[in-house]
Amino acid sequence: MYKKMFLLLCLMLEIGMAYSSGWTYGRKEHGVDHWGEEYEECSHQRQSPIDFNSEEMIPKDEVALRFLNYNQIPNDVKILNNGHTVKLEFNVSQPLYMYGGGLWTAYKLAQIHLHWGHDDSSGSEHTVNGKTYPVEIHFVHFKARFTDLTAALADPEPDTLAVLGVFGELSKDDNMKLAPMINSLEQVKNKVGTNLKIKPFPASNFFPKDLSRFYRYEGSLTTPACNEIVMWTVAQKAIPISESQLDALRSLREEHGDALVDNYRPVQPINGRKILNVSTYNIESVSGASQVYSSVLITCALSLAFNKLF
Repeated sequence: MYKKMFLLLCLMLEIGMAYSSGWTYGRKEHGVDHWGEEYEECSHQRQSPIDFNSEEMIPKDEVALRFLNYNQIPNDVKILNNGHTVKLEFNVSQPLYMYGGGLWTAYKLAQIHLHWGHDDSSGSEHTVNGKTYPVEIHFVHFKARFTDLTAALADPEPDTLAVLGVFGELSKDDNMKLAPMINSLEQVKNKVGTNLKIKPFPASNFFPKDLSRFYRYEGSLTTPACNEIVMWTVAQKAIPISESQLDALRSLREEHGDALVDNYRPVQPINGRKILNVSTYNIESVSGASQVYSSVLITCALSLAFNKLF
């Protein structure tokens, strides 16, 4: 009896502490300026996002960045308004992998989420020579040798996660590839914490037309606890998104009914890190051995991912 009451009291205290230490994007007590007070790593030296300054970047050539199974139609797609962003999870028959492009192993997709501003002058987390985009999409991947994201985070390394960032730039017309997500936002507008299934669409719908050039650096998660375990890849080409589609994102609400906007962290100091300006090339365009090359590269990447040498 007393043991059960004690455990219940501990649980209530834990819930209370979790609530009181909740973080926000604002400037108040738990806002971005105070994250480091409650989450120590948010004050460390390899934080994200950053500004990609042309004068500070190092040119680098790499073999092409590759994506496996990204064009498949998922069994279902779940959308969630978690009060900080809108998140998408893809239930697929074949896992979605990212590899190549200078990554030393294969990474499996966990989820996609977005960051945006209250108007077109802000929204992206990363900036390019000080330029801000109205939206930034993050593809969160973890090392494929782990069963899931939770297992990966339990055994962290500097490159445990590989996040692909894609900017969205304002266009006159709607981007119809974004329509399945945009059209579903009304369903989660005021439903914080509720997972809903929406019309399936391939994760590649969020890709820009060209992924041959990107920025690369070692950094962190851009939300608490700001773990410095991310190998960042940020595409240089953006995808189009219309004003009405951006307005649909801005119509989302936080837990207490306030507008869910400006959910981006300001850029952080580089602190001497190497920031790469990467141009990629296709080996098959030189050798003419496309199928052989792709097969070998996939085998190597997945073998490294699962620690199996052949």
